[in-house]
Amino acid sequence: MAASPVAIPHGPLPAEELKPAEFGALSLDVTISPADTGVALEVRTRTRLRNPEKKTTLERRVTFPGLPVSNVRIGSQNSGLHRAEGDDPWLLTMAPEGDAIIEATQYLAAPGPLVQLELDWGALAPWGSPLGSVRLTLHFSGGVDSEQLLSVDPAPTQSDTLQLTWSHEKLRPAGKVQVLFIAPSFWRALQKARGAAAQPGAGADAFLALAAAARPLITAEGMPQAMAQALDAECLAALRQAVAAAPDQARPHAELGAYLRTHAAGRPAALAEAVSELKAAFDLAPNDARIREQLLGTLEEHIAACRKAGDRRGLLAALDVAESLGTGNSPERAAGYTDLAVSLIDEGRLDEAEAAIVTGFGQAALHRYAFLRPRFTSVTAEVETRGGRRTVHSTLTVAPGMEEEARREAAALVDALHRAGIAEAAWSSDGAHITIDLGVPFEDSASLRSATLSIARSLPADADPALVFVTAAAGPGNISYDYTMGRRADYLSYAESVDLTPAQERLERLLERLQVERAEAEAQTEDPIESARRRWALSLVKAYERGWQSLVRGSRATFRLLPPEDIIAPQWAIAWGEERTLGWSTSIPRSERLLPYVAVLTGALLALVSGLAIWRGRRHVRRRGDSSEP
Repeated sequence: MAASPVAIPHGPLPAEELKPAEFGALSLDVTISPADTGVALEVRTRTRLRNPEKKTTLERRVTFPGLPVSNVRIGSQNSGLHRAEGDDPWLLTMAPEGDAIIEATQYLAAPGPLVQLELDWGALAPWGSPLGSVRLTLHFSGGVDSEQLLSVDPAPTQSDTLQLTWSHEKLRPAGKVQVLFIAPSFWRALQKARGAAAQPGAGADAFLALAAAARPLITAEGMPQAMAQALDAECLAALRQAVAAAPDQARPHAELGAYLRTHAAGRPAALAEAVSELKAAFDLAPNDARIREQLLGTLEEHIAACRKAGDRRGLLAALDVAESLGTGNSPERAAGYTDLAVSLIDEGRLDEAEAAIVTGFGQAALHRYAFLRPRFTSVTAEVETRGGRRTVHSTLTVAPGMEEEARREAAALVDALHRAGIAEAAWSSDGAHITIDLGVPFEDSASLRSATLSIARSLPADADPALVFVTAAAGPGNISYDYTMGRRADYLSYAESVDLTPAQERLERLLERLQVERAEAEAQTEDPIESARRRWALSLVKAYERGWQSLVRGSRATFRLLPPEDIIAPQWAIAWGEERTLGWSTSIPRSERLLPYVAVLTGALLALVSGLAIWRGRRHVRRRGDSSEP
């Protein structure tokens, strides 16, 4: 069914307790009028309540949920109806054993080309169960054809060419009425086009108009499959009749070809016919850029479909058309360029080989492999950490022929670091080598860790693995550098988690893509042009794989700690893709800081010795005096 059913307003609902009043009857009259993009609906509801009390006058309020109401009239069967004053909720007064009636109109619109209307009887449950008399009538302005009604559930109790009616007594409020139909504006356009195309001597324009009227209905959401298939067949037949009526005009051929392409669903036969029609249109209008674009796009789809289905004859036919347009190649020409390219690749002359491939097969054939070619053959990174500064000196050996791309990527990295203000960065090149120098000042471990982590994030996800290696060496996962001063010695501790696996991970993604391309290139095909393309593609992929292997073997990172003064610290060499934790600590004796303490101690010792000498001297004098007395 259609994705978004349009709910028919169900009239008022009680705004308070209904009893002892009773629900009497409800009628909903829906007038369906054509609109430019669908239909306009006018819903007039009439609701009647009854008062079973013999002596008591009852008042009850009702409300209209959802859409606003207009032209509200209130009254009774005996006194008639009058325009109501006030606003929602509406007050209904019922004399003893009398009734009250309220009528109102609500407006809404439903988009096309298919319209699904829905009335939920369950929405009337607040009135109680079972309900009294209920009736729904759909009035179609200008009438409705049985073919226009796609689905009606349940079947109406009455129907004709103007309206459908559902009438029930003592209905239990459950279930729905659903009607799916083609919007009158679309249906009338289709009927009018059918009439014009059926006239004797109808021309191409009439058949094209019929196809245009049927086309939006074929793809309309919710269109039953059988109806869509019938309209599809009608549209296709009309387009073929247009071509037959005007074989020397480009438009019928172009529209038939475009329609076949749209509905081909990857079927080589349908795409082949689409290519044939678009080629005929292009021959009749060679300066029409839109037709040429359609033809080239359909050719690409046809070639892909033939390759997938193994349709060699269809593929060759498509290539013949491409060659006639100046976009294809011949088997002999393809084989010649492939022989040249493979020999150049074997000699290591990739630039010349790629030029031969572009000449023989076009730039697009080589472009799919461009990002898989290594820019560098080796990379070395020397990382030095000292108090307050960390430096990274990297040297990258550029692969032959990749000088421009390598310089562009190095400059992009340095520019990114400059914009971010992460580190001092500079690069230089002598053609065969690129040097990148990074300097990161820091105050403590936290600032150093923050800066180095930011460096590692400065490259995009598709960066060259060699540059990922540089940033991974510069930006470890964790680093600690502490230098503290003590009374007798200074203490230096250094710990760093080196993780060069990001470079390997990026390389593995490239190698996975190379494996995919290699598998396709190694697959056998009987088409000579495709076989030639796969032959140079396989040789190229193997050369790229050797280049990446050379990069891994020739790359390393050296980590060196530079403590103050002449203390010798260890250094560590880390290979491509390695992950390791580095650590070192030492104490630096500071004997000069003990001199004040030695001086004080010496003074105290001298004072003690002097005091002891004086004490002993006085004691000796005292003893001599004692011995001289009679």
